[in-house]
Amino acid sequence: MIDLFMEQLANHILTEIKNNFATYIEKADTDKQVCYGFIVINNDITMEVVERKKTFAECMPLFESYMYKYGLDNFCIGIMKAPYRVKGAKWMFTGEWAYRIADYYLGSMETYSRLRMVGSVSVSSEGELVYVKGRVSGHDYYMDEIAFRHFRDYVCYIPSSGSETDSDSWYTHNMLVDLYDGNEQAAKDLFYRLKGDRPETFVRL
Repeated sequence: MIDLFMEQLANHILTEIKNNFATYIEKADTDKQVCYGFIVINNDITMEVVERKKTFAECMPLFESYMYKYGLDNFCIGIMKAPYRVKGAKWMFTGEWAYRIADYYLGSMETYSRLRMVGSVSVSSEGELVYVKGRVSGHDYYMDEIAFRHFRDYVCYIPSSGSETDSDSWYTHNMLVDLYDGNEQAAKDLFYRLKGDRPETFVRL
């Protein structure tokens, strides 16, 4: 269901970026030695620039496709000076920032109540994420559809048998996809079936 709002969410995030970096964008767009790089975080945590554009306006039509392919936590747009390397690039957003924006934006929509959001997540004084399960139909579990849809390595599910404080009990979008050897649609179908169960319960071995 949230896919219907992918374009709107992408446009909202881009507007926030433009507002936050207006001065930098104005300067970068007119500097021949500066470009914008789409920086992707690989599975081995290395980073690479996969595409470069001269102006921020040229980046905007591509943003949604990167958001869909990599998730908001595995890519960024960076302002880069020659020789255009990742090191030294000025990142225009982070995954944590994007999650807050997505949660606030989607939370303001009437359809938010139809999202699979069970439990809560907060940040401790030490900067650690704290997950708290919610109770639905007699089952305690944690579920975050925003994390599943728009991020790849953020916790989106903790089953009833799992611990809120043990990362070995947590599941991310990529972990659910891996259960089906990369089949995104199968992982999506699985996510909507979960109601406190362990995901492996539904996977045919």
